[in-house]
Amino acid sequence: MNRWQLTSKLEGYVQPSLRPSRKPVLSQGLADLWYGLMDRLAVSNEPHIWSTRDSAGNLRWKAHDPLTNETTDAMTDAEMRQWLEERHYRLAV
Repeated sequence: MNRWQLTSKLEGYVQPSLRPSRKPVLSQGLADLWYGLMDRLAVSNEPHIWSTRDSAGNLRWKAHDPLTNETTDAMTDAEMRQWLEERHYRLAV
């Protein structure tokens, strides 16, 4: 099993449910811990992006850029797209 397959399989265990969790703080903390560990082990310069749900069940996005060590927290779809575009143009210069 290659690294991509292993990562995909392991990420499947921490991806949030489509239903809001009864304990979002605990599951979110575990997801953040997992992705932090994956960032340390990954050799990719691509941003790591994952979705979460807030206490009201709304879909939110988080990301980590290993090149700049910048981390975003709880963004909407539009905010995440803007962050990715800004990152692309910053790196292109």
